[in-house]
Amino acid sequence: MSLGNFLVPVGSLPPSYEGADNLINGAFPQVRVSIQICKDESDLKRGSLLGVVADGQEKGHYRLIKAEAKDGSASPQCVLADDYKSAQTMPVTAYLSGQFNMRSLIVGAGISLADLVPDLRKISIFVTSSIARPKI
Repeated sequence: MSLGNFLVPVGSLPPSYEGADNLINGAFPQVRVSIQICKDESDLKRGSLLGVVADGQEKGHYRLIKAEAKDGSASPQCVLADDYKSAQTMPVTAYLSGQFNMRSLIVGAGISLADLVPDLRKISIFVTSSIARPKI
């Protein structure tokens, strides 16, 4: 299984979690990795759960997890850190681990995020509900 081309040192990227999407939902460390998205994948939003293709020409590339995937990519491996445009050929950044807001994660057709939670825990991706900040 490929985990991408190289690890991205923490601090070398802008803190993309600082946004209105509330994707990051806790202090569990995020490990970032540079990955390639499959050429035939459409635009993806930050927070998409990605699986890695296990065979064929796109082996080692990532795509949005979908129930009907027959190439090994139905099993989640990482969370997309930034939006992806289909014409983009550069590697993108994904999180291999972290604590994420359930409402901000995106899965493909036929997938229930709630059913994935136990499997995601095994790979250090923790899914939690957002908690409102108390008013002071």
